[in-house]
Amino acid sequence: MRKKSRKTCAHAAEDEAQLQELNGFCEMGMHDEVLRIVDRMLSYKSCPPRLFNEAVFALLAHADHLDGWTKKVETAYTAMSLRNSRKCRYAMLSLYHSLRDYQKALEFLRVRFSRFTSSLEWVFALDTFLALRHVKKADALVRRCMRLLDQTSFGEETGALLNALADYFASKHDWENAIMLWEHVTSDDVLGPQALIEIAAARAEQAQQAAKEGLIHIKHLREAPDGLALSQPGNLRDRLDEVEMELVLMKATLDQCLPPEP
Repeated sequence: MRKKSRKTCAHAAEDEAQLQELNGFCEMGMHDEVLRIVDRMLSYKSCPPRLFNEAVFALLAHADHLDGWTKKVETAYTAMSLRNSRKCRYAMLSLYHSLRDYQKALEFLRVRFSRFTSSLEWVFALDTFLALRHVKKADALVRRCMRLLDQTSFGEETGALLNALADYFASKHDWENAIMLWEHVTSDDVLGPQALIEIAAARAEQAQQAAKEGLIHIKHLREAPDGLALSQPGNLRDRLDEVEMELVLMKATLDQCLPPEP
């Protein structure tokens, strides 16, 4: 086994010192100092993967505007060897997802997903497929993810994944699955409060749909063939009128609470 050269050891010690300095400023919330160190790291002729990754994640946490940093990050990334750049795939994916540049994010998605894939990578992939209207890929990803959710835990970021899956089902008006997933998010300190709002909104959507279907059903009863509508007892017709009025009022109230359909 070859011994490391003194130069290599010196570089490793220098890198470690910079990482400690960066982490210290991050913990103290000293944004200007964090960005100063990040700028220095990304300016290296060949930024080591570990430094590059930490620099990008620090940017995501502390930079107000990522757009001004994109070119610098891309320059540092393209200067790496192929071997080193592969170690920075997730950092680049995180950057482009934060920028909502889903076309570039697509280039950094992993080919295969498994129970060992982090929950945020599932989220990034689902967001990317939906944004680019890769519907079949999104559907397949969700089916696989739902199967794995029954078998394993995705770690601390599971709430973000459950929330993304709930959004997916809500976009398809599959309210029961959406609500079921949001109910698992309600205990999350960050996402929980919004999940409660989403559950209430989903229930309102269900009620609105039920009111619409009820009005359609009443219309069909009145338009029944073979003179059935004319043969209905008067008390039944009166009851239909009352139910129709209640449904109309209920739907009008819900229409005011919910955004208009696209």
